[in-house]
Amino acid sequence: TIVAESANLLMLPGRAPEGDETWNQLAAAMAKEAMVAKAAAQEKNRERLFEAGASLYQSCVACHDKYIPK
Repeated sequence: TIVAESANLLMLPGRAPEGDETWNQLAAAMAKEAMVAKAAAQEKNRERLFEAGASLYQSCVACHDKYIPK
């Protein structure tokens, strides 16, 4: 839940670069994947959690690739 809420914080007004819709799309994807991972953990489904964790990681990487200076 904390990761999903962090993504929600990223979508607050003034956080996204002006005129950049990709920021909010990537943050929303992070929130969605975080909730999938939470559900898998609550179900104690190791395989699903592993897959959800990989998807969550990829949502983070997609944003970092675009917004963290290299």
